[in-house]
Amino acid sequence: DSFRYLTGSYGQDKNNYYFAWKIIYISDGIFDKWDIWIWKNFEILQWNYAIDENYLYYQDKWFLKYNNKSIVFIPKKSENNYFKYFVKIWEAIFYWDQKQNQIDQETFSHLEYNYFEDKNWIYYWNKLLAISKKYYEIIDKNFIKDDRYVFLEWKYNSQLDAKSFKKLKIPDNHMYFLELYSDKNWFYSFGQYWNNFYKIKNNISQENIQKCLNIEDLCKNILWY
Repeated sequence: DSFRYLTGSYGQDKNNYYFAWKIIYISDGIFDKWDIWIWKNFEILQWNYAIDENYLYYQDKWFLKYNNKSIVFIPKKSENNYFKYFVKIWEAIFYWDQKQNQIDQETFSHLEYNYFEDKNWIYYWNKLLAISKKYYEIIDKNFIKDDRYVFLEWKYNSQLDAKSFKKLKIPDNHMYFLELYSDKNWFYSFGQYWNNFYKIKNNISQENIQKCLNIEDLCKNILWY
């Protein structure tokens, strides 16, 4: 009878505040009778964050004493809304509810897709990449490289040649390729249904790749599908 929807995934009844179906509480990490279920001036912030007079919450649990800390959500570079995961609280960056000691909070910003930077490093979300800030190039949402290394999201891919690796233009909604890439050694793509990155069969040529892109019906024989 008393339950009401608040915003995001938060709700309230006469007894509790909820995130989704979970009761929001102050806990020592052990769910027992000593958990505290009393809130003072509970307020929902952006995304999955909330505060009351004493604590800052992420989803259904507190993770930091509040004490009137400055809370700033990290904006996207070219959009007017906010990332769901990064927030600056006083002198630190938090990813969800985890403090990111490696990130410089003064210079941290969005680059493109899921890539970020500060004055020292490039990141895939909060994962630090061994990428040169001087030579890096974002290929697309899947790949970033510099003059030495190619990363698939945050994972270094040792089979790809960084200097020659590039994305090839393909027709929209091509039947056989989600994406198509090449380096000096070969051609690569993602599986249509299992989304794994793979090397296209060993004896394919530039000429046959182009035929496959131009006339989809030829791909079946060229790629042995």
